[in-house]
Amino acid sequence: MIDWSHWHNEPWLIGGLVIWGWLWAVAAGPWRGRLAPGTPFPLGCAVRFYLGLLSFYLAVGSPLDQVAERFLFSAHMLQHQLLIYPAAILVLLGVPSWLIDPLLAPRVVH
Repeated sequence: MIDWSHWHNEPWLIGGLVIWGWLWAVAAGPWRGRLAPGTPFPLGCAVRFYLGLLSFYLAVGSPLDQVAERFLFSAHMLQHQLLIYPAAILVLLGVPSWLIDPLLAPRVVH
């Protein structure tokens, strides 16, 4: 029987999402003065990043996960689609360019 009220709250899942959200907030907030002086707070990026984290949690933490593990292969594939399309794309679009550019600057990357 499917328990539609079961949402995953494992420490690794919730903790990982909280840590990623916190790291983004610190980089775009207090550290922004050192990483990108004079740049305003990227509100649009924040919305996209946190929506990406939310869609990740909906894919792996919602009752959809239980249905996907126990009953329906189509639900499992829906999980993959949620992880590939909205979650990954929103997280990538939610990272400001000034946060990624220093990582891509070394010649080794080119």
